Amino acid sequence: MTPTSLTITRTVDSSGALLLRLCGAIDGKNFHQLELTIKDAFRSGQYHIIADLTDVEYVSSTGLGVFLGTLPVAREHDGNIVLLNPAPKIRQLIVILNLVSVMQIADDLAAARCMIKDLSKPQAFADKSGAS
Repeated sequence: MTPTSLTITRTVDSSGALLLRLCGAIDGKNFHQLELTIKDAFRSGQYHIIADLTDVEYVSSTGLGVFLGTLPVAREHDGNIVLLNPAPKIRQLIVILNLVSVMQIADDLAAARCMIKDLSKPQAFADKSGAS
């Protein structure tokens, strides 16, 4: 796998949400792949999405922009996008960009399942990045 490769596996979770298992990096060279995957889900009527970032080692601001750009569409259709288990450096980027008030982040799949149906304002997560 090259540093800018991205693998996306799509499955439907037991909650009914689309579970996107991402592996690799999300950056300026491959963000379109993620964007197309999410837009394809929307076209098929799936607006509840859990993006599993467990195996993602890097996300650029452009990569985060995909989630930010598609989140309003999901919410317009009573859906949501939840980021699952991002690495500490990715969490830190979310904090630095002040996105914790917009994006929902879950530490485990059970929490993501609860959040996916909850359209209330995201609550700030415990900062595990070490940033203050």
